Amino acid sequence: MGASLAATGKLEPATTRYLGAEASAVEGEKAGDAVCAKLKVQARFCRGGLLIQTAAWQPAAALYVETLPMAQALKEPGMVIDCYRLASFCLEQDKQYQPAWQQGVDGLAFAHTVEKKALAATTLSYLGESLSRLGKQKEFASSWKRAEEELVALLGPEWRPPPYVPPEGAESAKGAEGAV
Repeated sequence: MGASLAATGKLEPATTRYLGAEASAVEGEKAGDAVCAKLKVQARFCRGGLLIQTAAWQPAAALYVETLPMAQALKEPGMVIDCYRLASFCLEQDKQYQPAWQQGVDGLAFAHTVEKKALAATTLSYLGESLSRLGKQKEFASSWKRAEEELVALLGPEWRPPPYVPPEGAESAKGAEGAV
């Protein structure tokens, strides 16, 4: 329901649904249902996505930082890296460059604890892109070189994610929308 509401622009009711899902997951977790711990984290990621959609950068960053210990408890590297990546992204968008850089560097440090095979299935390359953007700031330029070397060591020389290509027909849909 939350995703359907969000897709139709009903962000407040979507948030309410995700909060409800999280509360239900907490109750299920207390009752001993192991699946609920993951559901709780997923509901928080969904809420964070809604905050990002509305450019509520600081609350979104705080949510991802608060979700980090929950993701770590699940021992799912992808969720942990996503917490670091999304917190870093939100802080960067909020022009809080030092904490954004720190979240990225912490995510990179965590990545060193993950098996390379598992790491390949994470969004570490996108965290690397965030660090690359932040590395253009004068205060991080020299540190960026070291971070890039670490990304190469972890993911290989072709560590960067593929460039975004809009879905076919996206331009014509946009043009049609503008004509209405």
